[in-house]
This record gives sequence, structure tokens and C-alpha cells, in this order.
Amino acid sequence: MRLAVHVCADLCHLERTSFVARRLPKRGMSRHNGSVHRFVVIAMMVGASGAARADSNWQWGSAPKRVQRSVSTQIEDNMTELGRQVGAHLGKLSLDTVEFRIDGAARRAQLGLGRRATNGAIWLGGDVQFADGGARIDASIEVGFGRHRLNLDLPTFELVPRADFGAHYVELRLPLLERAF
Repeated sequence: MRLAVHVCADLCHLERTSFVARRLPKRGMSRHNGSVHRFVVIAMMVGASGAARADSNWQWGSAPKRVQRSVSTQIEDNMTELGRQVGAHLGKLSLDTVEFRIDGAARRAQLGLGRRATNGAIWLGGDVQFADGGARIDASIEVGFGRHRLNLDLPTFELVPRADFGAHYVELRLPLLERAF
């Protein structure tokens, strides 16, 4: 019986080595082939174990260490991907009338509704930043006829969920005067 041995090693860290043996057909088998194959198998096992010991952190029986992302990073990535897919579908279904994008890492969404064309445009768009349990919205309106465009920036406002005496509602905060120090 003739055996062929395949060595699968993680070349980056040499942390795991596995040997897989499979039976080959008996064509042209001789005593010399069998002893050569045994020698090759032993040499590969010794070489692989020596290479694996070269890594000072590697131990027999230990599983390779995997770097896992935090749960919050996974949620951010999933939200970004979900926003990308929903935005693409909404754009196709509405013939590019609705625009929707989410950036999970920045906790930001961009929404838009309307049409922009060379001969005219009407567009209501906004940037929504989610923070401290609420949403801060910076919206604008664009109206255009031919080559003339009018951009109107609406004041930034906040939407915050509230509950008083068992009643749940959303509070709209519109700053009349805003100062930065």
C-alpha cells in the first residue's frame, strides 16, 4: 500500500499543522517506493514539528488565536451593510427618487427625496446624526428650473424621545439662537 502525505500549515504563524493521508493506487509499487515514502513521511513530520516550534508562543494542543472584532464593531458593520442594501433597493424601486445611506461607525444616516435633472430639480435631503438617545437633523431643500438653482438650508433641529405620565412622544427641539464657545 502506498501513501501520499499532504502537509497543510499556516505559513503566517505556523501555529497549526495537520497531516492528511490518502491511499493511492498500487501501480508500479515496489519495496523501494514503500521505504522512500516512509522516509518522506517521517522527514515531513520532523520538519513540520521543527518549524512549528520556531514560534515561541506556539504550544502543542493549543488552538490558533483568532482576532475577533468587538460586538459593537460587528453591529456597526452590519448596520452599514444593511443600510447599503436597503438604500440600493429603495433607489431601484423608486427610480432613484429616494436616497438612503447609513454609516454605522459614525452613527450617521443620509436621507434624500426628490429628483435632480439637468432641466429642473426638487430635492429634500438631510443628514441625521444619532447621539445621546436622539437624532440631530441637518436638512436642506433644493429647487431648480433650467440652469437656475435655489438651495435653502433649514435650521438644524433635534428629535428626542420622551415619556411623561405614561405617554410616549417625540420632542422637537428647534434652537432659535445657537452660540458656540
